[in-house]
Amino acid sequence: MKYLMLALLATISTTANAAQSYTLYKGGYWQTLGASSNDQGHPMCTMVTKGDQKLFYVKWTQENGMIIQLYKSSWKITPGAKVSFNLELFDNERPGDSATLKTDNGWMTSLKGVPGASIFMGIENEVMGDFIKAFSDADKIVISFPNGDEPSWNAKMDGSRKAANEFKRCMYIIQQGKSATQPTQTQPTQPVKPKPTQPAFDKEML
Repeated sequence: MKYLMLALLATISTTANAAQSYTLYKGGYWQTLGASSNDQGHPMCTMVTKGDQKLFYVKWTQENGMIIQLYKSSWKITPGAKVSFNLELFDNERPGDSATLKTDNGWMTSLKGVPGASIFMGIENEVMGDFIKAFSDADKIVISFPNGDEPSWNAKMDGSRKAANEFKRCMYIIQQGKSATQPTQTQPTQPVKPKPTQPAFDKEML
């Protein structure tokens, strides 16, 4: 199977200097990305949707697990501050039974010379599968900020199921220890075998 690993290269993202970058899926309001290496040198999978001056990410690395990242260009947060925020995932087929994630210990980062800030929430390994399923099934995600005056965010979910499927494939490939594939071969195949005097080699295509 051929799947491409990549990262979102943007100055407002905490992912920087990725060695390779490709889009795995883009449709509706969601995009799935993967990274051959993030700023810590680890392969990473990402889902992202964009709003007005806002970004909502779901990120995963094998080393650090899964996190939620929210970015807004106008946020000013004191370094070291702990931030409370909640995610409620609404499924129209299960009224009154929405899945909820909450944290009172969200952490923040900002990049020098870049406006705004990001806040983060970690997702425990044992509930990652439940979260991805709830994300796939959700018709809407509402993000609220109980201790601030930031209005709630309403994330539209068109395209989220396919985005989540590619996200899971990305995670699987990294867990299997497979390296990133390329959209073109660096050593193109030939219609005839190499001459006997030339060394032969095999190149596995994932």
